[in-house]
Amino acid sequence: MLSAAYSAQKYQSQASRFCVSLLRACLLLLLAAGNFQAILSAQSTEPLQVSPAPAPVKTLPTKPAIKGDIIYMPNKLGELVPVPFNADLEKYLDFLNKEVEKDAPQTNLFSINTLKLDGVVTREANGDEFLELKTVIELNLLTPDWVEIPLRFLEASVLDNPVHIGPGEVVFKERDRTQGQIWYAKGEGPHTLSMTMVVPIRKQFSLRRVQLMVPEALRNELNIEFPHNKIALKTTDESKVLNNQVLNNKTRVALVGFTDRLDFNWTV
Repeated sequence: MLSAAYSAQKYQSQASRFCVSLLRACLLLLLAAGNFQAILSAQSTEPLQVSPAPAPVKTLPTKPAIKGDIIYMPNKLGELVPVPFNADLEKYLDFLNKEVEKDAPQTNLFSINTLKLDGVVTREANGDEFLELKTVIELNLLTPDWVEIPLRFLEASVLDNPVHIGPGEVVFKERDRTQGQIWYAKGEGPHTLSMTMVVPIRKQFSLRRVQLMVPEALRNELNIEFPHNKIALKTTDESKVLNNQVLNNKTRVALVGFTDRLDFNWTV
């Protein structure tokens, strides 16, 4: 009887200790859960620290560079001049001045002293008429280097090889649409260039006309022989008719005082 009571008391004591241990464990779990929840709540209430993204760099819109695009800018005199887009005005004007100087004839390096033209009016079998000119040019070079000399004669064609007398040499360079025949000469001192050219004669019914660009010279003269007894020659340039002679059913006329062009006409 006592043994049974002792066993029951022992069982109750163990059960009580087990319940107390279980209760402690539950309390510890609840306490741990509460702390964890508090940590989560604190973290959730704090704002997220995020570094702001750098603002994009603002650039002003630029006009695209277009070939041939120009703008107008004032020069030193206040005049508007066209310049390429994005160009510096002073540099651009300096560039233009250099280009003009480069393209301009080197007139300070040579001088044409005499231009003598002896012409004969000829007629081809097909009816075309020409003025055949024997040309003599006397010039003086002021430098031993090569010099570009625009002799003009735009409307004329050279028939034979030119003859040169003087130091150095004279050679043909090209025929320019605006300057006519361009030659190169080398050798300081006097030079003489002789050649034969032909110029077409324009015809309109009985009217005949000759136009020819010539180099400016200190002295110039044009003598023309016409296959007619009487010629009424008229000039539209600055030249003057010096004399009019008739010999052997031919008329000879001399023109002087022209500058850089010849323009005269006559009737037949």
